[in-house]
Amino acid sequence: MTVDALSLLLDKLPKGTSPAMLARAAGVHPSHLSRMKAGKLPVPEAMLARLRYGVVRLRTGEGDAVAINALNRALIVICAVELGQDPIAVQGTDPNSKQMRLEGWLARVFVHWVARHVMCDAFGLKQAQVADALGVTRQAVHKSVRQVIEREEQDASFAAALERIQDKLLGGAL
Repeated sequence: MTVDALSLLLDKLPKGTSPAMLARAAGVHPSHLSRMKAGKLPVPEAMLARLRYGVVRLRTGEGDAVAINALNRALIVICAVELGQDPIAVQGTDPNSKQMRLEGWLARVFVHWVARHVMCDAFGLKQAQVADALGVTRQAVHKSVRQVIEREEQDASFAAALERIQDKLLGGAL
C-alpha cells in the first residue's frame, strides 16, 4: 500500500482527533505512524486494517477514549502551568520514552503523571480506563499515580499545588 491510502485514512479522522490518538486507538506507536506518513516506512495492508479499526473506535467513542484523551491533554496544560513547567514542552514529551539524559525530561513526565492522578482521583476514572484511552499499560498508570501520591505525602508544597489544581478543576468540591 502507499502513503496515499494512509493519507486518505488520516483525512477521515473525527474532528479534534490527532494522528497520535489514532495510533493509540489502533495499538500502534505514534512515531511508527508518523514515519509511515512521511514515507520512511512501508504501509502494509494489515497496518491499514488496524488503523481503520482505530478510526472506528474513535468515531464510536469506544470506552470514551476520545473524551479521556481530551481531558488528559487539558489536564497536562493545567498541571504544567501550576507546577511551573512549559505546557508546550510538556505536551511534546513522550512519557513512554526513556530520555532521562535530556534536561528536565523527568519533571515534564511527572506532569503527565499528575494529570493521570487527577483523572483517577478527582474525576473518578478507573486506572484501567485511563490506561486504555492513553495507550499505556495499567501498570504504568498505577505506578505513575503511586509516584504522585508518594510525593504528595513527602512534599508539602507539592501537596498544596496538587490541591490548587483540584480546586481549579472542581471549584473546591473535594
